[in-house]
Parts: sequence; structure tokens; C-alpha cells
Amino acid sequence: MREGIEKYTPSEEEVSRTEEIMTAEQKAASETRERFKFQERPQFLDESVTEQDKGDVRRTPTSEERESMDNNINRLGKIFEGSDVRWQLDGALNISLMKGDYIGVHKDVDLSIEADDLEKLDDQLGRNGYGLFLSTEHPTDETKRQMERVGAQQFREAPKTHLMIAAIDEQEKIKDNETLNYIDVHLVKRDNEGNPLGHGEIKLPTKWYEPQPKEYQETEISLSHPAKIAYFKIHGTRPFDATDLRMLAEIGNLSTEDVDEIGQVFEQEFSQRRQTAEAILDRVSANITPETSADGIYNVFANEPMIAERLQRDESAKEVLKELAKRISETDKSSEQVKQLSFQIFNIEKSFDDQRNKVADLRRWVEDGIKLKELRRSLDLEK
Repeated sequence: MREGIEKYTPSEEEVSRTEEIMTAEQKAASETRERFKFQERPQFLDESVTEQDKGDVRRTPTSEERESMDNNINRLGKIFEGSDVRWQLDGALNISLMKGDYIGVHKDVDLSIEADDLEKLDDQLGRNGYGLFLSTEHPTDETKRQMERVGAQQFREAPKTHLMIAAIDEQEKIKDNETLNYIDVHLVKRDNEGNPLGHGEIKLPTKWYEPQPKEYQETEISLSHPAKIAYFKIHGTRPFDATDLRMLAEIGNLSTEDVDEIGQVFEQEFSQRRQTAEAILDRVSANITPETSADGIYNVFANEPMIAERLQRDESAKEVLKELAKRISETDKSSEQVKQLSFQIFNIEKSFDDQRNKVADLRRWVEDGIKLKELRRSLDLEK
């Protein structure tokens, strides 16, 4: 301490008054968050955009939609500016930014976030007018969703809940008039060795989860690795997923080595899914006797947790299972018959072949793109 300057020591009364003010502010903030802990918002019902889900090509955006998407991307970059939160865009918006032009209307913004960064993310969002929410269907009104305001830990531990980021005001009430709102979040799952995990907890290449920096209109955006985009697009079931995949290949960011790696990951998935299915069917077969009726066989299947979950979320699966139970009841009900008919009716091997065909298509498109580049290069050299 410099000579002549005395250290200021607040009195007990001043300390007490400050603590009272802080306690009052913290209490008010807590009460505000609790008051708006549960909120409702309408379902996404923009028919002009959701209509694209019915075709295999995305709808061309209007000039107003382009401007809105530009604003959203710039806003997204500003939210994460100066932060060391590990994040990256998910989905086809990556393809548009890689191409430098929108391949269609992107109705959602999806992000991958490292689970270990959620505390930092929560703080970063709070400074920029956003918060973490769990989104669930409203129990009594199918046209609305219930949004629950949560902290990082609850967000991380939420069991199979729709994870979202939403814009909030000073009272933490959701702002419905914000253009960049209701951002879908996918937490990056990793094993004990730090490897990212994909469908069925299959280990994915670490490089797929290294954010790819991209300067967009003076804003830095974190894109996904093109192989990661392709991997999830091959898993996609929407009509335009294949079109997106082809556009991704034509951009030229994918190599044949990337495609080989994607193919290897899928073969590992197929092997694991086959083993899981056989383990379930072994348990089911052990509880089926020659006297078990079709209804009894159905109930044995339905008591398997994974099958029960499928039946709960997919009404059509019940009819498929009834047909399988009937077919098994008409055989000797041996373990071999249970497995053979189950694989046949659930189209397990066919689903593997369908995804193999998508990987083969992707390789062909990538190879065609490489040949086209080489042709153009040779023509330029001849000039």
C-alpha cells in the first residue's frame, strides 16, 4: 500500500446493508425465474415451410427469407462471440454455408454442444438474452408445448427431452417476437476415453466433432465436419435428405477417405444392432413354449423394455408385432424361427442394405465430383 493512503474498511452496518440488498436482489431473481419456470408456446405450424417435408427438394427461399436466415446466422455468431464454448451447427444449414448460397429454406437452427460446457453456455446465453429450456408436449393441448426453464445440470441430465435455447427478456419470460428463437440443442455424448458417440453409442471419429470455423458476413460460425453431416443425413428419413446429401458431395468438401470412414462406422452399427436384436430375441424365445398362443407371444415381446418403448411411441408397431406373433404361433416356435421371422418382418437386414446403398451413392457422387474437378483443371491448363 502506498504511503499516505489508508485501506478503507466498511463498517458492520454497511456490510449488513450490502448483504441485505444482494439477498433481496437474489431473492427477486429467484422468484422471477420460478414464476416463469414453466411457459407455453405454440407448435411450429408454418405450412409454407413444413410443406417442403413432403418433397425431395427444399423450397427456394424468398428474398425476405434469405434476409431472415442471414440475420439469424449473424445473431448466432454474436451470441457465442468471445466464448470458448465448444459448439457447431448441425444439419443442412452447414451445406448452405459451405456452398455460399442457401440450398433451400432452413426452418430450424440446430446446434451440437459439448455437455461439459453447459455451465459456460448458460452464462454466455444469459449475457445475450437467452436461456436453456426443456420442451415437452403440453399434457392437455396438442397445439402447444410446455417450456421449462432449467439450469445447466438439469439440462444435461434430462431424460430424452427436447433440449432448446430460447430468447428471454429481463424477467426470463420467452420472447416470441425474436427471429432467432427456439434453437434445438444436441448434446455431444462421449465415452470414458473422450470419443464422440453416434447412433447406438457407436464410437465416431474424433475429428468429426472438431468445429470448422467459417467467416460469414464478418461473423465467425462453427460448422460441422462434412463427414459428420453426411453420417446423420444417411440416417435421415425425410425425402430431401438424399438431395441434401448429393449437394454436400457436389460442394467438394468430402473425400473418398471420408466416405470409407462413414461406411466403416455404419458396418460397426449394423453389427451392434444385429447383436442387440439377437440378444433380445434369445430372451423372448426362452419365454415361449410350444403351447404359447399368439397373444401370449405378443405379450412376451411387449415385456421387453426396448420393444415396449417402441410400441409406446409408434402406434403402427403394434400391428407389425401382432403379425409377427401370429406368424410365430403358426410354426414350431423354436428360437431359430423366432429370429428368422423377426428379422424378416422388422426388415432388419433390409434397413442395413438401404443405408449401404446410400453410402454407395455418396461415394459415386464424391468420385464424380473429383473427376469433374480434374477435367476442369486439365481444360484450364490447355488454354
